[in-house]
Amino acid sequence: MSAADWRWAQDHLPILCVDVLPIATIDGQRHIGLIEREHPEGTMVWCHLGGRVWRGETIAEAIRRHLNETLSGAEVHVPDEPQPQLVMQWFPERRDGLTHSGVDPRKHAVALCFVLPVAPAACVSDGGEGLKFRWFAAGDEKRVPLWRGTDSMIDALAL
Repeated sequence: MSAADWRWAQDHLPILCVDVLPIATIDGQRHIGLIEREHPEGTMVWCHLGGRVWRGETIAEAIRRHLNETLSGAEVHVPDEPQPQLVMQWFPERRDGLTHSGVDPRKHAVALCFVLPVAPAACVSDGGEGLKFRWFAAGDEKRVPLWRGTDSMIDALAL
């Protein structure tokens, strides 16, 4: 798809995405894995992993692709027919009154959200959108700048 066609699609259609929150038990405590990346507005933020589902790609294939593109050492089992724990909506601007919504200045997206156990040895892959990968003990992620909506996802999933 050309850049112009992709821009048109983002401007006119909801885009299907998969969002993944890696979890691990480290020293007996649950941790959430987040990547640090550049926000489209130029700031650095921490956020979940994921992205769009390609035409003809299964949900499981999309999850595996995004995990492999973003993390190295990510030992994770993805079922062939995974069921999301949450569905989120992402809008170019915040929609008041929607409980599970986030902000993505680039597009309107509908995301199937998954929580998946990942080996604690995971780290960010070279060349992906993530610049760093870090495990956060439950609640510690609220002390860093988050992509607007990642906090809603974590809260809704009771992590």
